[in-house]
Amino acid sequence: MKRVGVVKRINRSRWFSALGLVLAPVFVLALAVIDARMLTDAMPTAAWTGIGVLLWAIWLVMLAFLGWRATSSRRVLGACTGACTALLISFAVSWVHGTARLVENSELTSDGEVCAFEPSSDKPPNVVLVLVDTLRRDRLGLYGYRRDTSAHLDAFAERSMVFENGFAQSPSTKASIASIFTGLFPNQHRAIYNPDSLADDVSTLAEELSKRGYRSAAFVENPMIGKEFNYHQGFDRWSEDFSRHTPKKESPKTEAFDDEIQKWLSEAIREESQTPYFLYVHYIDPHSPYSAPKPYSNYYRSGEGGGDVLRVGDQRDKDTSALSDRYDEEIRFIDDRVARILKRVGATESRARDRETVVLFVSDHGEGFKEHGKLHHSYGVYGELIRVPLLVHLPGGACAGRVRRPAQHVDILPTLLRLADGVGAEGDVGGSVGAGLLDASNDSSRAAFGEHLRDGRGMRQSYLIRVGHKLIENIDYGVLELYAVTHDPHDQRNLLLPWEAAAVIAGLPIGALSPAAAIASERLQELRVYQALAVDRVADEADIDDETREALKNLGYVW
Repeated sequence: MKRVGVVKRINRSRWFSALGLVLAPVFVLALAVIDARMLTDAMPTAAWTGIGVLLWAIWLVMLAFLGWRATSSRRVLGACTGACTALLISFAVSWVHGTARLVENSELTSDGEVCAFEPSSDKPPNVVLVLVDTLRRDRLGLYGYRRDTSAHLDAFAERSMVFENGFAQSPSTKASIASIFTGLFPNQHRAIYNPDSLADDVSTLAEELSKRGYRSAAFVENPMIGKEFNYHQGFDRWSEDFSRHTPKKESPKTEAFDDEIQKWLSEAIREESQTPYFLYVHYIDPHSPYSAPKPYSNYYRSGEGGGDVLRVGDQRDKDTSALSDRYDEEIRFIDDRVARILKRVGATESRARDRETVVLFVSDHGEGFKEHGKLHHSYGVYGELIRVPLLVHLPGGACAGRVRRPAQHVDILPTLLRLADGVGAEGDVGGSVGAGLLDASNDSSRAAFGEHLRDGRGMRQSYLIRVGHKLIENIDYGVLELYAVTHDPHDQRNLLLPWEAAAVIAGLPIGALSPAAAIASERLQELRVYQALAVDRVADEADIDDETREALKNLGYVW
């Protein structure tokens, strides 16, 4: 007797054929559901396409073991195979249709009109710049967050220009603050790596305002931009307090630091009739370790250990919900601290003053909670890291409302200098590459550009955003990604297939075949223009003391 092979034995098995007939419609139904989800865009289409292709491949493997030669089952199996093939084709159609829809409907719309602010006084306004470190745009109520993390900032927003599309030049404090202070891109000021100092030959906001007769002070909680790194240039007073995140169970009190700010403001306001002032405040929260003091420490969670310090690395492989809750608690804490400044300078109410005050609120970058598989920041230029809150309060709440045109860190310096010179002035803006936030030229077609230039682990990336599309280039790996920022703020759905990205990099003319590739090719050419602005400047390495090094270590900075 001849031995029967395993496959033939399975093919002749009635129960296996019966199982195939039962599973066939199940596979068709599953693929149909996935196809429907793709059409509604409930999940990134690429993920659903991958699942669909996998199921179809499994079905083909099963056919090899099913009783295909049996007449009774051949028609059913053939029909199911045909249905699966049709659904698989529809996946490709859904991908093309969905991508085309995002490509066509992703423009950052213009606002229709430009702020026509006219100061009521011929005296230069006071300038207050408040920066909250590591603050995500989407964690504030004024940007639609579900939690009440920012009651005071929400009220402040009602009397301010709220920029819906604010972008950081970098996902790191070092480079972002340098861009805010100088109006230059990271590839121009070159303050990129942790040990880098800000170059002496670049002109800063404080230096420019000093030329215009301003007295100035800075109160800083992040040691990454301390005196050792030369960020204090141009300020009359530079006050540092790096004790907020000491390795203690209970965080240090912050009242003394805040009281010092209030004392300086009181003195500056008394003398504002003779001399305008410029105040810069840099709060460290909600930078990790997440450790809001009581009573904030238990606001969004319950249980013991509410005041414990929780560093990002403590839960690197765990669920991010605890980290997210503690992050939100720190935002609520910092909201109350910011409120003291807003109230003191009269930004929360209409009040007659001898000299008007402009208040600008911004963050240096955001924070990641595994949107791209990582925590913290400084790992790329994705939306969770570079989309930042940006608010401008003009005297009397002038021009308050939502602004949809793109804005970025390098726009801050020219905006404040032109307000100091008088709106509409065309004077020197310190060599900034930015456009004024009140300028008519800063419309929806203007590009936003930024970079993360630190070597190692494939993290060097550049991005360019224009007309609603964001191109990311991984400089180390030569990889391109394209996103529709209006529909996909956290850059979850890459519109470029791998072969399209490779063709764009190679300069192949495939635009007629792929709308996404055509846009990527155009943005890549624009990106090259911005990258060519790079300045051949080598930053000096700072010589820091042991106390500053320890403060940096407490925040997770190492080199």
